[in-house]
Amino acid sequence: MFGGTSVGGNLLVCRGAGNVTFTAGQAFNAADIYYIQTWNAGELSISFNDGSERTQIRQHGPQCIKKITIISDSPQQAVVVEGCSEPAYILGIDCYDLRRPHLKVWNMGWAGSTTETWTRTDTPWSSLNALRYFAPDFAILDLGINDWCKDVNPEAYKQNLVKISEVLLEKGDVILKSPLPTKADFVSLSTQEKFVRKMREVADELKLPLVDIWSNWENYERMVDLGFYRDPKHATALGYSDVAEIVATAFRTF
Repeated sequence: MFGGTSVGGNLLVCRGAGNVTFTAGQAFNAADIYYIQTWNAGELSISFNDGSERTQIRQHGPQCIKKITIISDSPQQAVVVEGCSEPAYILGIDCYDLRRPHLKVWNMGWAGSTTETWTRTDTPWSSLNALRYFAPDFAILDLGINDWCKDVNPEAYKQNLVKISEVLLEKGDVILKSPLPTKADFVSLSTQEKFVRKMREVADELKLPLVDIWSNWENYERMVDLGFYRDPKHATALGYSDVAEIVATAFRTF
């Protein structure tokens, strides 16, 4: 994938005569399209599903993240992105209704990402630079499972957490959340505990709130019997609902 990953995962690549349709969960009348400008990119066309507000974007130029906003006079259901012979790169699309208050709640994680991938700065859209660009008002930092599954050094994990947290703290607030326990014969509990201990150290040193799901759940074996896991690392909908309740309860005390 060109340029590796950014916040949210791989860049969406549009090329050729086909198009990509982004369908929102409800009607909207405005959309922010975040895209990549770089020297080997081409052009793309952005429009609503009814063909209105068609806008051409030339992406060829110095490397950076850019945003364009399109607005409709009538309710829309989707945004259509059309590429050209050269690739066009989409970082994200956010649809909303201008008639209502708009709160952006984004999941910026992706499968397999570690704290190391979140500290990369080789391009303007590399994760750490992208976090500076988006500058969220508030972030929940939940990294660790992929680090202990990939044998990342716990001290390197700690230093990476510090780097990510400090960037987020430049413009907003941060809460740390420890990962879910992983099945012990997949990654030993002693290894997992080393990483959770490092997260606690970061919370203490940076004076950040910590929601310790790992300690709350105790271990994989206890929670799998409650139907909270679908595999050795990932929870079921029931499990994630319990996590959400724990996090929400913690928010009320911070």
